[in-house]
Amino acid sequence: MFRPSDEPTASQSAPKITKQYIIFVIVLSLGLITLCTALDHMRPIDFGPIGRFGPRVWLYDSSGTWNGYGGDNQFITTNDAGTRVFDIPIQEVFKSNERLLSPVVSGRWLAYVAEAQQVPRQIKVLNLETGEELALDHDELGQGEPAISGSWVVFSERSPNNDNVNNIYTYDLNKGVRQPVAVEGGKIRCCPKVSNQWVIYLQADAPWDSRRTTIELRAHSLITGEDFAIGSVPAPNDASFGVLHALDNDKVVWVKYEPDWTRSLHLYDLTKREDRVLPSKPGYVGDVSITDKQHLVVVNNGGWKVIDYSKLQPLLVPVPWSSIDGLRAAGDYLVGETSRDIFVTQILP
Repeated sequence: MFRPSDEPTASQSAPKITKQYIIFVIVLSLGLITLCTALDHMRPIDFGPIGRFGPRVWLYDSSGTWNGYGGDNQFITTNDAGTRVFDIPIQEVFKSNERLLSPVVSGRWLAYVAEAQQVPRQIKVLNLETGEELALDHDELGQGEPAISGSWVVFSERSPNNDNVNNIYTYDLNKGVRQPVAVEGGKIRCCPKVSNQWVIYLQADAPWDSRRTTIELRAHSLITGEDFAIGSVPAPNDASFGVLHALDNDKVVWVKYEPDWTRSLHLYDLTKREDRVLPSKPGYVGDVSITDKQHLVVVNNGGWKVIDYSKLQPLLVPVPWSSIDGLRAAGDYLVGETSRDIFVTQILP
């Protein structure tokens, strides 16, 4: 039996909260928060090839924003921190603290649109090996939408005869020669792309009507000068501007506007003048890219899809990653984007 004097008092039964104890709790809490943050930022780990794709190589980009511009085995990131050019696998070959406008790269050449106050936009080309920079002739007219393949730079330029008309020109960086691709004729032209001898672009009658639903996709050979129509794509009135057609070698992946107002995915062979329908499902079809080297098309169609067109019957290639916000073909690789990071993965046979 306890005597009253043996019973524990309140001061004896409750733990004493000291300054050291409070500091310990604070440090432990901060450590747990740091650990959770680190786990949240961990990139998924690929332990080996998955299907047609090798392990992912990651480039951490704290801004979480990028542009998948690039050429064969190259890509560019642009954000508020500046512009960076990478050879794949990830090797930085150029860095600028300036966010360049519409940058594109092919080998040693980087083209972009330069802006200055009260001066029309002008395209400049930087030699990544020598650091030399060239401003393309523009006759005081606004230039834009550069595309590049090898030594060919293709761009749009405002017509000197009609402010409502844009013309398409090309510039040979090796020869220093500028030549027209598609000019005048009362046409609006935009969104040129180039690969080897081929140029594709969009064309419509001037003036532009914002109610227009389709616009013509055309092709032009820089060697023979032949120019012909491929088909009608949805008009670039919104965020789909420029993402409904892509070119690599002599293959064009494009989104066709069908008579019933639906979209379908197509592949056009410029050499054979043959068009093929690729598998797609109803809904949004866009953000297309292509690597003819690997015979693959990438498209956003209810999620990111990869299509192998090497066989007579095109095949869907399983994309093994979830929660990706962007995917683009770049030669022997795919360049992908998550909410925070960029990755590249090699395309396997």
